[in-house]
Amino acid sequence: MSHEDAIPIGEGWTRHSADMLLHPPSQVYFAQRGEQRGKYLLKSEDAWTVCPAPHVGTDCPMEVRAAAASVLRANPEGSASDRKLDRSVVLADMPKTARLALKFPLGFLDTPACCYALFTGLRGSAAAAQWCATQFHQRLLREVAKKIHGWWDSEAEMPEELLYRGSHVGSLAKCLRHVLEALDHDLLHGPLGFAGCDGVVAVLIGENLVTAAVGEASTTLLFDDADAVPLIPVLGDSMHSHFDLSLGAYVGQVDSAGQDDEEGL
Repeated sequence: MSHEDAIPIGEGWTRHSADMLLHPPSQVYFAQRGEQRGKYLLKSEDAWTVCPAPHVGTDCPMEVRAAAASVLRANPEGSASDRKLDRSVVLADMPKTARLALKFPLGFLDTPACCYALFTGLRGSAAAAQWCATQFHQRLLREVAKKIHGWWDSEAEMPEELLYRGSHVGSLAKCLRHVLEALDHDLLHGPLGFAGCDGVVAVLIGENLVTAAVGEASTTLLFDDADAVPLIPVLGDSMHSHFDLSLGAYVGQVDSAGQDDEEGL
């Protein structure tokens, strides 16, 4: 690399050409030399367009803990894992998990960056919950890697450092919706389609917390010195044949808390 080559923000860049680097998940290019030197670019069928620089992650001072407990049992006999209907997923450090398990970096996230999921099997079987637990984090991390310009889900005005990036800023709510709908589609069209499961997910990136619930599940924020804030109320009967997805967002202070139901498969 020449001393005159421009250096991009963050990591995960690969060599595309003599003058260009590429961030594969987001398909953002960076010009190290030439007329576009130092610029971040997007490629369409017949042209290049300049896009904003990636987000530089910041550390938000907070302590995050997670735990899971279950009182549901499927069968009194068999191993402990067979008797449990619940499967929990805890990603205390999403960039570390992506690097070690999936072999790619997540270098543009605020911290903490963590994810928690709980899937509960239906009809006395944990098979679908087990499948969702093993698939969910892999799909989520790959989707998160596609957005390198920050995340924002509040109804309040964007902070200045995100505002100039406009439509390039990602939405955790849209990301979760996409991942869960794809998971639901693949589950229904696979061998475990008749088993089924409920699910609840929470993703925290910096001060942005987004939760999602599928089936008979709910999420509530609890405070030491304030009233509880229900992000997602209990959804309908889990035996319904359709797919209910509800989303709730909490950014910094309680800026938005809402529900968005959609019927599908």
